[in-house]
Amino acid sequence: MPRTAPIRTVVALAAALLAVPALSACASAADSVATVTVKAGTGTCDVSPTSVPKGTITISGSYTGEGTGEVYLYGKDGDAFTKVLGEVEDLTSTAKSFTADVQPGQYEIKCEGGGSETRVPLTVTG
Repeated sequence: MPRTAPIRTVVALAAALLAVPALSACASAADSVATVTVKAGTGTCDVSPTSVPKGTITISGSYTGEGTGEVYLYGKDGDAFTKVLGEVEDLTSTAKSFTADVQPGQYEIKCEGGGSETRVPLTVTG
């Protein structure tokens, strides 16, 4: 009589094979998160990179001026960049971050601090 594998072995093997695509999907989803670094200062707003792929992005902001600063991500509401998609306030030299889901198009990052405001375009590609 031919010897067959116990049912436990077959079930364990099937579960392992099903888990491989799920793990791959998790890895590729995590890889698609882009980070935009924003260094705000009095009258300055250094953004890198200024173009990211669509999906979830992380905006990591810090402030180099006196006191505290703020960083905002704006989307368009009609023809103007007035829709706040995320923000961090009370920034110092220690970075704080937020995430936002973005689709292809144009956005703006606004830096505030020291009584000034500076905006930098951010392009989201398909």
